[in-house]
Amino acid sequence: MATVMRERRTLQGELTGKPEIVYLITSLSRRQAGPKTLSKMIRGHWGIENSLHYVRDVTYGEDLSRVRRDNGARVMASFRNIAIAIHRLCGEKNIARATRSCSQDSRRAFARLCSRAGRQALKCA
Repeated sequence: MATVMRERRTLQGELTGKPEIVYLITSLSRRQAGPKTLSKMIRGHWGIENSLHYVRDVTYGEDLSRVRRDNGARVMASFRNIAIAIHRLCGEKNIARATRSCSQDSRRAFARLCSRAGRQALKCA
């Protein structure tokens, strides 16, 4: 277990709120889990959070979804992940704009699915 003190800052570097202490559990040994390694792992986690979960929450409204029975929530999350992966493999940076574009013209969505990048995303999912 490791103890980390973290603080949040604005994009301008100003401290927001109070610093907090968090505890991390890792299977790494004390020698392997040095400060630089832990910092890199934490940043990697937040990179995933910001690039995938944020998009699912904001663009696809996942938190507002009322699908809760059986495996419905898991299936919908998988569909959202596939859509995001296809857009990213097609070079899109703005997933919301890409989603709107495909929803306005279904031929674009099918073209993406049938493209090489789209087929590759479906194989990886």
